[in-house]
Amino acid sequence: MNKVLYIILIFLFSLTIISCAKKSSDDSSSSSGSSSSSDSSDSDMKLRDIQTNFNNKTDFIVGEKQSTNSGRNLRSPLRSSTSSENLIVKDNDSDLDYGLISDYNIQVSDVIISRSNEYAFVLLDYRYDLMNGDIRDENLRNTNCTILKITLSTNDFECLEDGLVIQSAEKNRLQTYNYYTLPIFQEGDDNHFVFQTVTSDDFTPKDGLYCQKYCIYTHNLNTGETKRISPSHLEGDRFTALGDGNIVWEGRDSNIKTEDGGSQGTGLMLTDVTGNSKILHQNSWNDFNGDFSAGEYKSAFYGSESSSNAFVVTRVIDGSIRKTYIPSVGVIVIKGDDGNIYGQAGDGLYSILPYKKNILIPYDESWKQKKENISSCSQPCGTYFIATGGNIYYNAFVETSGKESYELRVFSISDNQTVKVLMPNNDCTKDCYGIVDDVYRWFVSNNSVYITLKNLNTNKKELIKINDNISFSQEGDQFTTSTDLKNFDNDFSALSISGLNTLTSKDLSPTSIISNSSGDNYSIQVKFNKKMDYEDTESKIKIIDNSTNNSIGFMPLWNQTTLHLVIDTDNGTVFDDNASPLTSGTTYKVTLSGSAKDSDGNTLGSDVVKYITP
Repeated sequence: MNKVLYIILIFLFSLTIISCAKKSSDDSSSSSGSSSSSDSSDSDMKLRDIQTNFNNKTDFIVGEKQSTNSGRNLRSPLRSSTSSENLIVKDNDSDLDYGLISDYNIQVSDVIISRSNEYAFVLLDYRYDLMNGDIRDENLRNTNCTILKITLSTNDFECLEDGLVIQSAEKNRLQTYNYYTLPIFQEGDDNHFVFQTVTSDDFTPKDGLYCQKYCIYTHNLNTGETKRISPSHLEGDRFTALGDGNIVWEGRDSNIKTEDGGSQGTGLMLTDVTGNSKILHQNSWNDFNGDFSAGEYKSAFYGSESSSNAFVVTRVIDGSIRKTYIPSVGVIVIKGDDGNIYGQAGDGLYSILPYKKNILIPYDESWKQKKENISSCSQPCGTYFIATGGNIYYNAFVETSGKESYELRVFSISDNQTVKVLMPNNDCTKDCYGIVDDVYRWFVSNNSVYITLKNLNTNKKELIKINDNISFSQEGDQFTTSTDLKNFDNDFSALSISGLNTLTSKDLSPTSIISNSSGDNYSIQVKFNKKMDYEDTESKIKIIDNSTNNSIGFMPLWNQTTLHLVIDTDNGTVFDDNASPLTSGTTYKVTLSGSAKDSDGNTLGSDVVKYITP
């Protein structure tokens, strides 16, 4: 009888949904090296002292404890409670729980979900209180790990790579070039990840992976191999990972100093899968101070630093750099979640791809006047735009009863309607919110849109969810606050939220629609219902002048499942910042072959043909 009971107990224990770490890094000891903190550690923490609670969870909310000035929990290494209190997870029933369970205090910086929804990557914050001094987490130092790779279906986890110190996501937001932060951990092509680290002095990395200051690495999940992308003499700065394995990034040469004592910039570079790098653009100071982003395949884009302020699309073709230009007004580039490309200028938001000459969303006159009196308000200033689900969401400054508050607005792309979904009342005693630390924390999770704002009446941060179904006939009261978070932990303040991705069935047949917006002589759009085989699809499309039968050149740029054909009659070989558009009044034939394949190998089946006359 006792043996039967013993077997039953073992079986029940094996069904637990909370799993411990694998042995990788499990017995990591405290590393040697210089540190501003004490070299001796009171912590004996190992990775096996962490348990994960990610299985069957849909949302992952990173926050802070509002009882401390910095929002960080600065208690002793061994805590009396058994959870990491700055990570809360939510399941399909909207039930909340803590995501990491441990008797030790550790701080989560961010949670990244892989495109396949197979893994979650938890970025742990080592230097977590820079605003109040360089305080380092001796618990993490003792584990020799700052990136956890969690298998969502089992809760099993391991260290992604020993000895590397991931950059803090919150520090990245606070110190970014502008509001539109490039994440410090990104997925490139399938199962390949790119991330930025800070110095490894306090940790013990593998040979060849030591980081002196800021470094960029790639990690291949299939092989488990981590490689350093940024050379030892270059500091890896901002970067974006493309879906073909290429990386576009900007660095700093620590061996060359500028007049002010800083490091000399490298310009904007592209590093391919073989490790070869090419400079895509640099100014007369061999630097690149502009904003940039990249498509899903080969092409990068940025607002030019030249006097013409052209928008530039560039890629390396057969070993040579090619560039295509579109007129712009000196914009900060925005890669919309809706497949389009936007630009934020001094007077508001423009649509770049598809190209629209007239402004899309202008700033309020009151804000323009306000900007003139703010000396530190560089572009962009005061407004953040996020495009998703056919709408553009943004915050707009309003001064109410002497308080500098904000409205939240939604712009419908299809019919140009705008509605205020959150607005303060006349005396700002209700729905009165401001921005936190001059950082605009907009997020999309499970197709819902969120923003973290500070309640100006309570001085507490709140996670606000915009209603999924927007009524453009109702002003205000189209949002909810995180009352469930307050009920779960009243001292918790959300800073970011991430969620599972919407997956497309492999058996879904691909479809496409070719379009050209009125007045757009610079681009043609091909929208697909799922991810395509980028290289194959690009080779199966052509543009013909219908009157002469001559082929028209174009530069491909992918965003999500939209392929932008940026017209370039000189095929990107002339670098004069001048566009090479289609001719107004001329008819062009655009043909996409029915043999074009999606990423699962399914073909369109029949040709898609569109005649356009811009």
